Amino acid sequence: MRDSGLVAVTKVTMRERESLAVLRVLGDLLVLQTLRWPDEIRPSAGIKVPTAEEPVHKNEIAMALQLAASMSKNYVLDDERDAYVVAMGELLTAKAGGGDVRSTEATAPAAPVVDLMAALQASIAESKEKRGETAPAKKPSTKTTAKKAPAKRAAPKRAS
Repeated sequence: MRDSGLVAVTKVTMRERESLAVLRVLGDLLVLQTLRWPDEIRPSAGIKVPTAEEPVHKNEIAMALQLAASMSKNYVLDDERDAYVVAMGELLTAKAGGGDVRSTEATAPAAPVVDLMAALQASIAESKEKRGETAPAKKPSTKTTAKKAPAKRAAPKRAS
């Protein structure tokens, strides 16, 4: 590839998704570089970029620098672990040791059920109380249900 100056365009599957890629020579290495599909690329015409006529305000730059400084830390790549590789290693070790290797379906922990109407009513009552309004006390319902009339009997069937 180095002598010909050519690259190979190929398809690779990563993370359960097919991607375009270029296989090329870089120094003494063979490099696989993923590409974007044409429908994944947005035209730059729709992106608003500040121009010289409308410069970025000094306060915005200062705020961005302050945010970046507050979020920065010394990053040690050695501290990171690929959870998939670790889990696969444990699976292979268990399989090699003759252990029982079965797929278990992971279940997400159940989220607590919240009564939204009760929460909304409590919030409204709390905000009224803070404003000094008092909610009128609810009177018990005095409605009674009407008695149902008995169903009418069906007319006798005629002989044909």
